[in-house]
Amino acid sequence: MAIIGPYPVSVQIEQNLSYVYWFSLETVSGLRQQVDRIDKRILDMKMIITLAALAMATPALAQAPAVDRNAAIFSAEGTKIGKVDKVVTADDGALAAVRVIYRGKFITIPAATLSTGEKGVTTSLSNADLKKF
Repeated sequence: MAIIGPYPVSVQIEQNLSYVYWFSLETVSGLRQQVDRIDKRILDMKMIITLAALAMATPALAQAPAVDRNAAIFSAEGTKIGKVDKVVTADDGALAAVRVIYRGKFITIPAATLSTGEKGVTTSLSNADLKKF
């Protein structure tokens, strides 16, 4: 058995291997922590991107348009439905619906279907939908 320095070569090799092993564990542990931090950042960025995409994909929760009594209402096709007979409000004072005389009878059009268009207040309901009311 060869002896280099105060210890035999096999002992020095074992010590070097243990240092290499310890260093590799420390390096792998450090790398694992870095990867975990990067994974967390990636997940955070994915969450932000997902929330931004959802915000752009869903219609904005805009207030219903201001509707006055006797205002003209138009269908999705652009034909005039009639004039507002009554503005129905919710408990909090927000617009809930409008009552319109359509083909000789009262119909109630939900505020969620109303928007302000080129001609004025427009509903997203078609004439066929309105006939079902």
